[in-house]
Amino acid sequence: MSDSTPFIPSEPDDKMGEIALPFSKDQFSEFLQGLLGDSQAIERHFGEPFVLSPIDLKGIHEALLIRVKQQNAAKLVSFSAKVLFEDESSVSFASPDSFFTYGEVKPIQSIVVIVKWIFLVHFPDKEVPEKQVVTFSACGHRIPERLHHFLPTGFLLGKGHPRHGINVRIEHTARTWGSDIENVLTNQVQHIQADRSWWSKFIEDNSHWFWIGVVCVIIAGSVASSLLAVWAYASRLRELARNATGLGINEQIEYVLSLVSSGVWPQFTFICLLFIIIVSMLATVSSVVLGGITAIPEMPSFVLFSNRSERMREKFLRKRELKERGFFVSLGIELIAGVAVSIIYALYFEHLIG
Repeated sequence: MSDSTPFIPSEPDDKMGEIALPFSKDQFSEFLQGLLGDSQAIERHFGEPFVLSPIDLKGIHEALLIRVKQQNAAKLVSFSAKVLFEDESSVSFASPDSFFTYGEVKPIQSIVVIVKWIFLVHFPDKEVPEKQVVTFSACGHRIPERLHHFLPTGFLLGKGHPRHGINVRIEHTARTWGSDIENVLTNQVQHIQADRSWWSKFIEDNSHWFWIGVVCVIIAGSVASSLLAVWAYASRLRELARNATGLGINEQIEYVLSLVSSGVWPQFTFICLLFIIIVSMLATVSSVVLGGITAIPEMPSFVLFSNRSERMREKFLRKRELKERGFFVSLGIELIAGVAVSIIYALYFEHLIG
């Protein structure tokens, strides 16, 4: 039987349907192979904090459609989206309109959103359209462990530990097409990443170095004040020695022996070392305590598909602003207090010796 021979069922059945396609067997086989495709995948993860709203995703959707249709004859054949909430509930969508106009009214926080586009693209060098799949996933911070199994594989590290951020996966049959779509999505992701000044990011990443610097300054101040006290005490001893030059040799020897036997100098040295040790310990302990209290929290990511998510974001931004102010205030107070103690110590010993 040739490929052009029509198919005639042997036993008609009213419950069965038939479709007649104007394809030969070879053409139909080639068409199916094109749909299944000999595909490759491009996957990229963006770990920077982000703020993603339905409006942002609508912009990504429109930019993606425009770019796909500009390149080749293409059609969006499938759209699906899913939003996951903190209570393990989820909402699925099968059309862009229902997805972008959705608003969750329950007091729950949205934490993950996954959007998938399936295109049929007819490339100039191919005889039939081929399937291309684009998946966009966004995952916020602090995903409860019980929800880890819901996450796409691109978010899972070793031993199943999740990482926040945005994951883009492009399954394509043409490398240039996949690279171009990757560039489009990369540009869109850069617009939704959290806007942080370099100074704010620098403080967040290096706040512990500020406290280490303050401790070093305070310790250096205590050492300097102790050296000043030693210098003042040595000057006093030299002055007393000059006053003793008018005495006879026996009296001078007796005077020197009395200074040595009195143990004043070892006692003074011990007091200076003890002061440095106490100041160092207090500065270190207070820096650790204050550093923990005023630690600036890491900027999280937010998937804003519910009113509660919006409120949580506003609450976090207020908390972060207060932490930043507390950080600088406590840093300044400890630095001033440490330097003041060293100055008072040096002045007190200078007065005591004088």
